[in-house]
Amino acid sequence: MVKKSLFKSLIAFCAIFISLNAGAQGVLQPLSFPGYTLGTTAINPNFYANYVGVQFDVISPAAVVGSYINTEATAANGWTHINYGTALPIINAKMVLAVDDSNFAVSDSALVTTLQNGMGTVPSLAGNVAIVSRGSNYFSQKAYAAQNAGAIAVVIIDNVAGAPIQMAGATDSQYITIPVYMIELAPGQNLVNSYLANDTPYCTITPWGLNYANDLGFVPNGEALWHDYCIPFNQIGGDSLAYMGVDGAYIANFGNNTETNVKLSSSLSFTSGSTTTLIHTDSQLLASFPEADSIYVMFAAPYNIPAPTDTGHYTLTYTISSDSVDQFPGNNTWSYNFYATTNMYSKARYDFVNQHPMASLYEQSSADYYIWGDMYYIKNPGADLNAVQFSLEASAAGPISAGNISVYVYQWIDGYDNTDYSVTYPFDSLIENGELLLLGTAIKTFGGTGDTSGGWWTVNITDSNGLYLSLLANTGWYYIAAEVPGGGTAGYYLGCDGVLNPLPRVFGRAYFNDYIENSTPVYGGGRQSGANPQVNNMDVALGPLAFMETAYITSIDSVPYNDQIGLIPSISLVSTNYPTKVANTTTPVFSNFTLGPNPAVDYVNVNVTFPNTANEVSYTVIDAGGHFVSKTIHNNVKSEQVTINTASLASGMYYMVVVADGKEMFKKFTVIK
Repeated sequence: MVKKSLFKSLIAFCAIFISLNAGAQGVLQPLSFPGYTLGTTAINPNFYANYVGVQFDVISPAAVVGSYINTEATAANGWTHINYGTALPIINAKMVLAVDDSNFAVSDSALVTTLQNGMGTVPSLAGNVAIVSRGSNYFSQKAYAAQNAGAIAVVIIDNVAGAPIQMAGATDSQYITIPVYMIELAPGQNLVNSYLANDTPYCTITPWGLNYANDLGFVPNGEALWHDYCIPFNQIGGDSLAYMGVDGAYIANFGNNTETNVKLSSSLSFTSGSTTTLIHTDSQLLASFPEADSIYVMFAAPYNIPAPTDTGHYTLTYTISSDSVDQFPGNNTWSYNFYATTNMYSKARYDFVNQHPMASLYEQSSADYYIWGDMYYIKNPGADLNAVQFSLEASAAGPISAGNISVYVYQWIDGYDNTDYSVTYPFDSLIENGELLLLGTAIKTFGGTGDTSGGWWTVNITDSNGLYLSLLANTGWYYIAAEVPGGGTAGYYLGCDGVLNPLPRVFGRAYFNDYIENSTPVYGGGRQSGANPQVNNMDVALGPLAFMETAYITSIDSVPYNDQIGLIPSISLVSTNYPTKVANTTTPVFSNFTLGPNPAVDYVNVNVTFPNTANEVSYTVIDAGGHFVSKTIHNNVKSEQVTINTASLASGMYYMVVVADGKEMFKKFTVIK
């Protein structure tokens, strides 16, 4: 089905505000997506694909009905079949368990062999959607086997808890012409149980709706989240703009009728121990929601969240209702938890059992090196920042062998008055080169037997002298960002949440509150293409969203919606509420570290001396806007002077970061012209 009336909405920006109940904020008819140019490539965003994406809906039996979180096999991930988008044929089909006996834990090799040879007791897949388990064989092998057996689509169930991962194409992927999806373990197991109980599930896979007369629902990943997934409980409360509750969501009319009195209701509760307390409720009303308008954005006014006295979790629930009886209620309610912790900040979902963030997506830049991370707001200063956690995935097979990976701890001061230049930067929510002040670093030296691809590492933060980072005395924004070797097959991918989407909250704050709330800022170069690599555009401001396009600066909704889903780096920040200020008492690696001239014009000399010969010394220049500039590596150094060419650098503030055998120090210098 193609919603022909939807294209009436593809016009220039038109905002419609509707007066709502007291304390409510507004409803916005969504923006169209104009085309734009990225480097030399013309991009023409598609309304369906960018806002909604492919929906995987189970329509019966009632026990498993709902819209399922999924990842899709695409050409961008190494599969050579088309990225369907709106060209996806609507699939309404029975779901069949593709196993050679009643045991869903059958080995992958047995499954693939059985399907390929047409033997065993496998139920007929012809014209059906195959349910397959993730395991040791390639996703593409299973998909190809199911395709050969007549399946019209494949749904792979993850075999570990958490969000489904992005599926890389491998063996046989070039032959696959049917859609392939992955869903989460828990709901996938429910589908299996339903099938084994002879209550066969049926699904619809569609780029839009189910062709019902009355069908409202949330745009997938369109709900406004809280500022962080987890945060120390002593940071919550008061009137901090960053930590206010902001309830809202993108709502779609997937049906064929105009809906009346459409209400978005939200409720927030807090659970500590066995006690649950209702914190806040909101509701907004849209009198008429024509089928032709398709999507509205509904947001309530910001509200303060009372300060908790202990750890616990918040539950935020959204519900859609109207005058009509919804024919597919499976996408009318959405709920998620966020957590008040003892000392942990994380924008990505956090695994409290294994004590690290979650990552189901790994992203890489086309640049040789890229710096990317999360913004955290510290409302109540008075704690040390002790450590960071992150994950990398290798492009090539084998363990991580990247040498040293640095994570930078910046304080961001929007509108910073830089006395070094007598320059005051604009107060504009964008990170100009000069507004990020480097406070500390954390470094991981790879090469050990446990440094496996996709692993997790916790590394301590030190200041410019290699000591533990001193007490934070300032309220404000802190940017925690990793410097990762990118650039293709020889580089590394940074672990990202893979599911949560910061765009709805950022959009609602910007449009309705005139307040841009930074989430995962990075230079707005191409995500998949090699256009405009960050290293060649150091003067470009960082925007509030990951991989934001240049047009974002003038139009808050110009970012392709689905490109943002999951792009929250899984970099957590560990603090302590009881600062120790204990110095690093190990033998210093640096006997001397100086640089000059400062300010520099055409060059800066770096002088280092070590008590013992350092096996490897790297000299990295980064700017005060969160961009990588250059890196020089020398081996077997006892004492040396290194000259860094600054003639091509723009005037501004820079940092020289020197790493010697896994120990790190840094100094600020300026370049003037």
